[in-house]
Formats: sequence, structure tokens, C-alpha cells
Amino acid sequence: TTEIYTLSLHDALPIYPYFLRALVFMGTTLGEAGQTDRASEILAFAVQSYPEDAFAQFDLALTLVNQPAKQIMAFRRAIELDPDMVAAYESLGAALASAGQLSNAIQVFREGLTVDPLSAMLYYDLGLTLKQQADTAGANLAFSLASKLDSEIAARVARQ
Repeated sequence: TTEIYTLSLHDALPIYPYFLRALVFMGTTLGEAGQTDRASEILAFAVQSYPEDAFAQFDLALTLVNQPAKQIMAFRRAIELDPDMVAAYESLGAALASAGQLSNAIQVFREGLTVDPLSAMLYYDLGLTLKQQADTAGANLAFSLASKLDSEIAARVARQ
């Protein structure tokens, strides 16, 4: 009878997959509350326990703001696991742009647009990055497309 109670945590994880969602929720909540170190620890555990979960990878990446190389790797892993996760393309591109990797950011934004050609945010971010590279024509085209897709983004573009 004691054998029933000797299950390890890792034995229990496949039995109760809602545990992953609880970890992701807890990590996300802590991250939103500004406790990014604790959030990263919890989400790293979730990723370690469920390495094939794209959303856990994505949420972990969001907490790694002060660790750009790790953040970029986690966003890339999320895309590898779920190539249709548009938010991961947006976030990876933004992280790459923030790290000064503008050409890579542009490539990621364009890859994201192959997944969702109606993403106003991807067009907007692409426009910002092209503008940083002094590609005014490309930036204006991206901004124009973003503006046609989303009136809020149109207002942002008008303020620039």
C-alpha cells in the first residue's frame, strides 16, 4: 500500500497534465505582478517538465527580459514547437530588434506574416524595424498595410 504514495513528481506529471497549466498560470501571474525572477523559476520548471509545450516556452520567454539570449532561444523554441504561434513571431522579432539584430528581426516578422498575412502588429513591427534600417519605402509600405488592418495602429502610425 505504501507503493501508491511513493510516486515522484515526475511520475505524476504525465498523469495530471493540468499541473502544467497551473504552473504556467502561476508563473504568468507572478510575472505580471513584477516578480519576474520567481516567475522565471516556475516557468523554467514547467518547461523542464513539459519540454514539448510551446505555450510554456513562450511564457517563459516573456519573463526573461533581462536575459536577451535566453529569451530569444525560448521564443525560437516556442515557434519550433508551434509554427503557427503568431505572438511568438511578434515577440521574437521585438527581442531581436531590441538586441540590435535588425536583419534577423525583419526576417522573423516576415516569417510571421507567412503564418498570418493579416497581422497588423507584425506589419507595424516590421515597419518600425525597416525604419531603423533606413528603408523608408519598405517601412511606409508596412505601416500602410498595418494601418489598413487596424485603426488603432493607424493612429500610432499617424503620430510618428
